[in-house]
Amino acid sequence: VLNVISLFNCMFDAATISFAMEIPLETIQSDLSHLHLSCRLIDYDPSFSQYEMRNSIREYFLSQAASSGSSDSPPLEAKWQKRFILYHLQLLAEMKKRIEKMGSENNEKSPVLQVLLEYDQKRFSVEEAMALSLRLERFDLAINLSKGASVIFRRRPSYFLTDFFEKLVSHVQNEMPCHDPGLCGVHENMSFVWNELGYQQFRMGRFKDAERSQ
Repeated sequence: VLNVISLFNCMFDAATISFAMEIPLETIQSDLSHLHLSCRLIDYDPSFSQYEMRNSIREYFLSQAASSGSSDSPPLEAKWQKRFILYHLQLLAEMKKRIEKMGSENNEKSPVLQVLLEYDQKRFSVEEAMALSLRLERFDLAINLSKGASVIFRRRPSYFLTDFFEKLVSHVQNEMPCHDPGLCGVHENMSFVWNELGYQQFRMGRFKDAERSQ
């Protein structure tokens, strides 16, 4: 389990790691509890109901694994990372579906607000999944994450999202020619990306940049 959680620099819960590793949830819950209570290698934040590996421990574990040659093969790590992204893609799609079904009501008792609060609980791992999609150059997954959560992101604008969309635009424009049929779909969605970038820039007070993005 340490091999997997050290790959992700964010808070996480058992369900996320269970999906990434394709291991039963009960097994992961037991492993994480042991790492927290007995080994003291990860912390638990009750306010988020999630675990987190301290940066110093994470960096030490990664360096030890690299120096000893005991790290898992790149294909296996890539599989875990992709499934980490896919977990959040499914999570955001489900949240979006619930919000669209509920309507636009946004008072303190609104079911919509409850979904947004759930998103806030998962925000750190969602952002890690989005950043990871760029690091792996999986721009198709990056756009799918964006489209799957657009109704949420517009209710939760942030500097992270502004930076994410700016990097996505830069990567797609400068590094990815449309020669692969699977990648052409990414280019076809760039109007959506530009619109989302402009919206985030506007909400962050970058009005001139927002005008150029529209």
